[in-house]
Amino acid sequence: MHPVTVASAVDNEFIDYVLHREHNWQRGTLVAGGQEAPSVNRRCWCEDLSKDGVVQDVCESLFDVYPDVETNDQMQISLMKYRAEDVGNFETHQDVNYELGELCRKLSMTILLSDSDQGGELEIMNSKQTLSVGDAIVFPSYLPHSVKPVTAGERISLVAWRLGEHWR
Repeated sequence: MHPVTVASAVDNEFIDYVLHREHNWQRGTLVAGGQEAPSVNRRCWCEDLSKDGVVQDVCESLFDVYPDVETNDQMQISLMKYRAEDVGNFETHQDVNYELGELCRKLSMTILLSDSDQGGELEIMNSKQTLSVGDAIVFPSYLPHSVKPVTAGERISLVAWRLGEHWR
């Protein structure tokens, strides 16, 4: 299974809705040994949008590019901001997250809402993904991927995960 790009997946009205709503940005953190600390492999700001019905509806339909992957109706959605002043990036990782018990993240999706002036490229399996603002890319959550450091400006993307039973 490979990444599927959906060109012009969202329109400017949706992008404006997400970018101009009230935000509660939180620094990306890591929990280790029961302690929460700023993450060094995920330098970004995040906001949980899992309960936003407008955003849920848009994300729901985009996951249909993988009709044969068994998922349930659960979704996690985050807004991510990578800033040059933070050397915003996300080192190579997988999204599967087996810590969810009987469920895991099965499908991952990124919708580019604003592009950095420089840097911030999404790579999946060490292959640069070319996205324009409004494009989405959907891929199995087990594929290794990263966001390269933003060196000028900022990159904002909407990231969503579709949950289901563990991969077999």
